[in-house]
Parts: sequence; structure tokens; C-alpha cells
Amino acid sequence: MYAPGNRAGTLRGLFALATAALCMMPSSLSAQEAGESDEGEVQIVGTVAPICVLGEPSESVIDLGTLIDLSGPRIGRTAALAPREVTMPGSFCNYANTMISISASAMTEQTGAPLNSGFSRAVNYRVVVSPWASVEADLLTAAAFDGSGISGSAESSAQPLPQVSDLTMQLSGFAAPSDALLIAGEYSGLITVTLGPATQL
Repeated sequence: MYAPGNRAGTLRGLFALATAALCMMPSSLSAQEAGESDEGEVQIVGTVAPICVLGEPSESVIDLGTLIDLSGPRIGRTAALAPREVTMPGSFCNYANTMISISASAMTEQTGAPLNSGFSRAVNYRVVVSPWASVEADLLTAAAFDGSGISGSAESSAQPLPQVSDLTMQLSGFAAPSDALLIAGEYSGLITVTLGPATQL
């Protein structure tokens, strides 16, 4: 005999069984529906500033000693002074189109006392800084007898690529204007080397 109450109980039992079956399904099935793998991207960025570094000079003061011959046919005139070198190792620029520029003043006696004819208070010289580019910075100072005259300047050609170099400054050709006699005193000059962007582009 059919009883309505039994039908409701049967339905409740079937629903419970269906729910239990869903809970017992493998978890991998759910994972497959979301995708077994995924990926994302993270970009890393930074900057490098353009810099030039001139290596530490091997000498900050070059002492030539006695500038004149003290005996012989050239007594009182510029001696045959040996060339000098100063190294600047590890000089570099990390960007393209750079150059070396030189500014240099002749060696001059510092008191400024009046000169008589045939004497000079200036010693000129040549300075070259290399290697950097196809044409190196090369300068010859040109002070007058009395030491007057602005500092000379010279530039290398442009270096088209980033460059690192063990630079050498070479000093040579020390001479008074017209090979005049040198007056007594302390002589000094100054050389400035600059490594930086090329200006002749």
C-alpha cells in the first residue's frame, strides 16, 4: 500500500546520495577546469648614467729640476731636458662620441720683474695625451719672452664608441722663446686634461 510519507523520505534519501556523490568526485577534475598551469610577467628596469672617469695621474707634480745648462756653450740657456710621462690608467667613458681636451700654460717665472733684452721668463713645451681617438690631443704652448699669452688648448677627435684606455700624457720640447737666456727664479705651469662629450659633432 502506498504511503505519502514514505515517498518524501525516499526523495530525501536520493538527494543525500547525489550530494555525497558530488563531494566524492576527484579534486583534479575541478583543477582541470581552471587550467593545470598559468603564467604572469614581471618586467625589471633600471638606468645607467653616462659617465667619464679620468684615471688618477701617476704624478701630480712634475719637477724638472734645473732648467738651464750651468756650463759649456749653452750656459744660462734651456738645458736638454728629457721628455716626461704621466699615466692615467683605466680612464673611460661609458657612452659614445667623447673626446680629450687639454688646456696648458707655459712654465713662467713668477715674480714678474722687468726683463732686459736677450732674457726670458718663459719655457714653452709640447703636451700630448693618448691613446683615445684617431687624432690625439696635441698642444704646443706659445708664451712670449715676458711670459704673457693666454693658455693654449687642444682637442682630440671624437671617439665614436664607449672607450677605456690607459692614457699617457707626454711632455717634451722644453724651450725658451728664441732660445733666450732664462732669468733666475721659480718656474711653474699648469696642465688641465678633460675627458668628456665631443664638441665638434
